[in-house]
Amino acid sequence: MKNYIKVLVLATLIFSGCSEDFLEISNPNKLDSESFWKTESDALTGLVGCYDALQSGNLYGGGPWTSGVNQIEGITDDAYWNWGHGFDELARGIAAPSNGNVAAFWAANYMGIRRANEVIANVPTIEMNEVKKARFIAEAKFIRALLYLNLSMTFRDVPLILEPQEVSDANIVKSPKSEITDLIISDLKSIISDLPNTIPAGERGRVSSGAALSLLARTYLYNNRYQEAADASKRVIDEYNYGIHPSYRELFSLAGEDSNEIILGVEFERGINEGQLISRHFALPPVHIAALPDLVDAYYCIDGLPISESPLFLGDATATPTLETIEYMFDKNRYMNRDPRMDVTLITSGSTWSEEENHDTHYIKAGVAFRKWSEEPIGGIALNYRDNALNFQIIRFADVLLMWAESSVMTGAYSESEVYDVINQIRQRPDVMMPKIEDVEGAGLSPDQLLKVIKHERRIELAYEMLRYYDLVRWEEREEVYKEVFVPNTNVRRWVEPSSNVWPIPQRDIDNNSLLEQHIEWK
Repeated sequence: MKNYIKVLVLATLIFSGCSEDFLEISNPNKLDSESFWKTESDALTGLVGCYDALQSGNLYGGGPWTSGVNQIEGITDDAYWNWGHGFDELARGIAAPSNGNVAAFWAANYMGIRRANEVIANVPTIEMNEVKKARFIAEAKFIRALLYLNLSMTFRDVPLILEPQEVSDANIVKSPKSEITDLIISDLKSIISDLPNTIPAGERGRVSSGAALSLLARTYLYNNRYQEAADASKRVIDEYNYGIHPSYRELFSLAGEDSNEIILGVEFERGINEGQLISRHFALPPVHIAALPDLVDAYYCIDGLPISESPLFLGDATATPTLETIEYMFDKNRYMNRDPRMDVTLITSGSTWSEEENHDTHYIKAGVAFRKWSEEPIGGIALNYRDNALNFQIIRFADVLLMWAESSVMTGAYSESEVYDVINQIRQRPDVMMPKIEDVEGAGLSPDQLLKVIKHERRIELAYEMLRYYDLVRWEEREEVYKEVFVPNTNVRRWVEPSSNVWPIPQRDIDNNSLLEQHIEWK
């Protein structure tokens, strides 16, 4: 049920008349405290603005011309754009500080941070139930932490703004990533006890203590603090009632949105101008972003072996993609006997779309589109493909299990059987049933061998969930990927030292902030 989002939208509209302009009524940086921040209703409306910011197309709402989910996927070895896009310049090594998509991603994160700061600063002064007040503030701090994690993983050092700004406060220096990370960790640790352990169905989409602890684990992992990441993720596993959903396919449908695998999702609703555009399409499969052959070939066969080794693979395992030879990607045999998660995530020449096999993906150069986050028009039902009702899942339990497995192995102090068990939980969903590690990769794997298994599992299980880019960054594998991956159109990958190591601070922000300096790599 999506009752709660309707309440949030109504509260937003009552105050602002337009969710995208929320908190921009009298001052672009703050609400007027003389006329607002007086009642519990004001506090709820302010909190609504924080959640509303996450729906932006430049964050988790997607869309072909924005800078969020799809576009960040499109600078990895998993995906590419079927037409030109601003982030394309980052992948090609020709971006500039004036890049509009980079600026849009920066602005969308700071919009949410600004709204969160308003709640954190003003809700304490409101006379209301103290437990509810603490929860509202904790939710705002979580959202601020999430957005600062986005910024620190792309721009590295950024301005750390922790309270509402006046125009006179607009000039501020950037803080080092380490300081930003410390703030994220401190905030997340402080709010866990103020958040509920479970979220009622009517409030789905709000932050729980499990979400805060999961984001804490992700923050530790992204910063190579493995023991702390292992400890935090283990608490989520042991202390909460999360679990692996029995159907991977259902998990990414409307029917699966109440699953206890979803720790936090961004809520979307059709028909009230609150839908997402991640998979925007017109009855045909989504085409603005497509899967790379490298991702397609990463899916194992159902015997648990890679296509280069499995006797069940019916395609040409020796084929190497080039602009001249890419046609082999349209061979239906290539997609038979593969990990069932492939057909949930991707639309290939061997799968159906909208109950029909003839879905014509030949206008996509590699012939493979993304199904995940799409609503298919089943049975001729007309849908507004620009107003998708599917939620985007920011954190789910499978990710927590894999974070625990990876961080545990990285500490060197781990139980092989426990690591095998959590990976097998993911592989052995009833509608997936990929072989267990011990039955294919074998027992007694070295730490490096086990890490290879975990990395592969992350790629397959979490494909197209806005995590691959950050994984490549923290593993320091982007340079290798850019040099080796084949991209079947103008979205080539090119690593340029030193600018490819960090995104540029948007020029317009440097122009408007006399204390903000561009990264040395971009000067």
